[in-house]
Amino acid sequence: MAVKERLLENCIFQMNRRDLVAALLLGSAGFAANHFNLSLFFNVDFLFGSVFSMFALLRYGPASGLLAALIAASCTWLQWHHPWAIIIFSAEALVAGVLLYRHRIELITAVVLFWFTAGLLLVWLFYHQVMGFSGGATLLISLKQGINGIINTLLAEVLFLLSLRLKPTPGTLPSLQRWLQIILQGLVLVPAFVLAFADINWLFRQQMHRLQQDTARMAAVGTVMLDHLLTVEHRSDVPGHRVHGQAAADPAILKLMRGIINQRAVSLSLLDRQGRVLVTTSTERMPGQVFAFPADGRLEPVGGAVSHWIPDPKPGIGAMKRWLRSFYTTEVELAPETGLRLVVEASLAPSLQLINSRTSILLGVLALLTLLIIVLSRYFSRRLLAPITELGRATSQLPLKIAQGEQIGWRPAEVSEEQGLQDNFSQMEQALQQSFRELNAINEELEQRVAERTVELQDRERQLSYVLKATGEGIWDWYIDSGVVRHNRRWCEILQLDDALLEHPLELFAGYLHPEDRAGVMAAVQAALDGDGHYRSIHRMLSGSGVVVWVEDRGEVVERDAAGQPLRMAGSINDITARKYAETQLELKQQQLEELNRSLQQQVEQTVAELRTKDQVLISQGRQAAM
Repeated sequence: MAVKERLLENCIFQMNRRDLVAALLLGSAGFAANHFNLSLFFNVDFLFGSVFSMFALLRYGPASGLLAALIAASCTWLQWHHPWAIIIFSAEALVAGVLLYRHRIELITAVVLFWFTAGLLLVWLFYHQVMGFSGGATLLISLKQGINGIINTLLAEVLFLLSLRLKPTPGTLPSLQRWLQIILQGLVLVPAFVLAFADINWLFRQQMHRLQQDTARMAAVGTVMLDHLLTVEHRSDVPGHRVHGQAAADPAILKLMRGIINQRAVSLSLLDRQGRVLVTTSTERMPGQVFAFPADGRLEPVGGAVSHWIPDPKPGIGAMKRWLRSFYTTEVELAPETGLRLVVEASLAPSLQLINSRTSILLGVLALLTLLIIVLSRYFSRRLLAPITELGRATSQLPLKIAQGEQIGWRPAEVSEEQGLQDNFSQMEQALQQSFRELNAINEELEQRVAERTVELQDRERQLSYVLKATGEGIWDWYIDSGVVRHNRRWCEILQLDDALLEHPLELFAGYLHPEDRAGVMAAVQAALDGDGHYRSIHRMLSGSGVVVWVEDRGEVVERDAAGQPLRMAGSINDITARKYAETQLELKQQQLEELNRSLQQQVEQTVAELRTKDQVLISQGRQAAM
């Protein structure tokens, strides 16, 4: 059991009901924040749900942070259709919680360590190895998620520091150095992130607009050149302008179409009236087939006659990989008399690769800038707070220095404000030393007076002990509120009790009262408490050996509260067993004397009666003789 309790104490992943509720609420907020994401391009999104999970980690502990991260990250299944992001973001919260709470590493540093080590490895494993992303795309994802996680952690720390400011608790005040680090990091990273996002977004929109224009231009050029080839050069060969079979068999048309697209990632398909492919540059289509777009996607108009074919999302396939299959397409009709149509399909892959490359470079620079600003923010915050830190160190020695009469050694001031603080503290130090000297003088005088009073009190205490020893009285002191009674040793000696009972509850005293006297004694005590506070009783008590001891018990209420209720009662007891024995013997002797006296009186009365009778007989006889 002790081992189990020790393990529970060392476990950082513990959560009470309050932490659980907070984790669920913050996780739900993170889920909503992930849903309303900031899209860079084609499902390459910046998510802000981990702001709430990292806040939960800081405010409520690693268990709450991990649960909130798991709930918030589950939104990515709906957006990206694979579970790997959930694992990566949950691992981020887990590693950050362990580094923060067990190894005491700052959260922003812990997150940076994760994304440059374990996070990078997990992205490579899941995106490159499992889902088959290219190396460039995998690098882009790792940089994007790392920067996203660092920015979110920075925002979470701001929220946490603000929460401490709005609702401070003892021992949780944030340090000024941490505030300075967050401010310096935010002043650099947030504008850099905004500029990088704006630049990438502008490049994406520019590339998509250019691709749209190139697709429309490719269709226009192809229409003109194919119209010329089919309606002019083949006019004599194809009476009535029936060119379908000729077009399918003429290699010049395929050569022309390949010349139009050159090395571009574009395919041209020439269709007849029934929508069958006559000529195509695509390797995925065959002449004679009915032209149709892949069934696992949809067309969305993007402007003009150009549409965007987008593959449907599939579980386990990343969004970026899906977008590489998408293409812009447009369809134009050649000369009406031919009935032919030209379909242009322009792949987004080259544009996306260019955007990915540019994005990776910008995010890589932003990652290096992040590392640099974290190091510099720690350095500059420490340098800026050096005067305050030095002031705290010096003032912590102030009592000792003043007591020893020494001066505080200040470091050379670097700025005028620091010099002003040092001057002010030097003046305060001199004033305190002067006050300390005066206090020492007063203290010495007081110590002398205390020594004199101590000697006087010792003499009086000695006299009191002599008196108590001479009178043989036991002293008791009853604290009424707590029910505790304290005694001197004489009290225990009278009742033949151990010295361990020098302090005991009132019930123990009542237990040693003679059963015949207990009610009367307690009534007398209560009458004293309710009355004028004077108490006196002569009663019997049972000693530790069971012998009856007669005591004379006296007391008085010595302390009352503001309402007049008694708080403390003190008094003494005196062993009067010998006196009561003497009184009993004296009463016995008195009774014996009284009985003897009554017996003598009866004998005298009887003798007197007999003498009177004899006198009367003699008188009677004398009278008779005289007659």
